[in-house]
Amino acid sequence: MGGLSTDMAEFSLWCSHHRGPLLLAFYATLHYPALIQRTDGIVGLIYSCVNALTDKIRYKYNVNITSVRISFMKLNLRPKAINLRKNGFSIKDIAKKLDISTSTASIWCRKTNLTSKQKKKLEIRKSRKLDKFLKMVQKQKLGRLKANNKIQGKAYKEIGNFSKRDLLIAGVALYWAEGFKHLAEKRIGFCNSDPAMIKFMINFLTSHFEVKTEEISPRLTINKSFKDREGDIIKFWSDYLKIPESQFTKSFYQKVKLVKVYEHPENYHGVLRIHVKKSSKLLLKMRGNIEGFKVYLFKN
Repeated sequence: MGGLSTDMAEFSLWCSHHRGPLLLAFYATLHYPALIQRTDGIVGLIYSCVNALTDKIRYKYNVNITSVRISFMKLNLRPKAINLRKNGFSIKDIAKKLDISTSTASIWCRKTNLTSKQKKKLEIRKSRKLDKFLKMVQKQKLGRLKANNKIQGKAYKEIGNFSKRDLLIAGVALYWAEGFKHLAEKRIGFCNSDPAMIKFMINFLTSHFEVKTEEISPRLTINKSFKDREGDIIKFWSDYLKIPESQFTKSFYQKVKLVKVYEHPENYHGVLRIHVKKSSKLLLKMRGNIEGFKVYLFKN
């Protein structure tokens, strides 16, 4: 034991000058093999060495006993990491299982040569993990869809049936947002790319302002890259709005390059402008409705 104590004291002093615990273990195996045999392996050696340091040396060289112990405890995990790798575990799975960093697991396993069978096993594990992930994503997606449908269903019921006044308020608010309001227009006009919104405005104009369908002149605006589909697009609007194609005026082509890429070009319908012929008085009436709307909203 005397020899061990002498060697241990010498090694303790030496290791106090080498703060990196991994370097300490490496050099210990080269220069002090006898000590490793007489202690409980490399971990036991490090425990003994660190514990043998005097408080003065620990303070002087900033030797953290806890961090050294943890570092060398993890050194014993390397064979386990390699074995897990050979059994088809991914680097991330190994790191999680052994409570080590991903980079450490990668370094430990990077020289591990896998057989064809082991590679196949790893691919199977990856495939199973991917399947599990996709099932989880699908389950979450269905859950969100169910929750969204519940919210929308409840909101749908809140609207209920429209009274004549409800239609007036909605129509005036929508025209205030998207309609042509300047007196220079000299007629009622509305523009949007949403077919349902255009249809709602036509219903509002025909019911509240008693506009006749044949008094409405639609005009299509499309990007020049869709010029070859102009006939199909006009037919779409004509069928949807129940307005004859003969009432459509000459289309306008946008010459700017279309930034948006349509996955389904057949769903592109451009923008539709509708005008009511000889409707200067109706425009004044609409402006009056909007002003009444403003006064009510901001009277407080």
